Amino acid sequence: MNKDNEKVNQIYSLATSYLEQLGFDIYDKNEKAILDLLINSIREEISKIAKERNSTNSKFMDFMNNCSNKTIAIFGAGNFGESVLNYIQDFNRNNEKNIQVKYILDNNSQRWGEKLYGIKIVEPKLDIFVNVDKIIIASTWKKEIKEQLLEMEIKQNKIFSII
Repeated sequence: MNKDNEKVNQIYSLATSYLEQLGFDIYDKNEKAILDLLINSIREEISKIAKERNSTNSKFMDFMNNCSNKTIAIFGAGNFGESVLNYIQDFNRNNEKNIQVKYILDNNSQRWGEKLYGIKIVEPKLDIFVNVDKIIIASTWKKEIKEQLLEMEIKQNKIFSII
C-alpha cells in the first residue's frame, strides 16, 4: 500500500500543478474541494486495482499448486506467454513440482513451428486440447481467446486466465 500512496501523492502533485497552470486557485475552498474529490476517486481506483492484483496472484498460486503432475498449454506466444512459461519453470524447480508445459498456442500462423525455450508454438486445434489437462491464457486478448476455446467446446474448468 505504501507504493500506492506514493502514486496518489505523485498524482496529487501533478494534478495540483496542472490545475494551477490552467488558472485554478487550489487554495480556493471550492476548487480545493473538487481536487480532493478527484484525488479520493483516484485513491479508490488504486485500491481496487491492488485488491484485484492480490486476488489474481492468489488464484494463480492456487492454480499452480493444483497442477502438479499435469500437462498444460499456454495460449499466447508473446512476452506475457514467455513470462508465464519462465515462471512455471522456476516454480517447478523451486517447489519440486512437475507441471509440464506441452504446447504454446497462438493464433498468429507466422509463429507456428517456432519454439519458445524448446516448446513448439502450434495452432490452437481441438486435437491439441485433448492432450492437456489445463490451458493458461496468457494474452491481452483473453476475452476473445476464452470465447474461441468455449466455441471449440473446451470445458470452462480446463481454462485459466491470468489477467
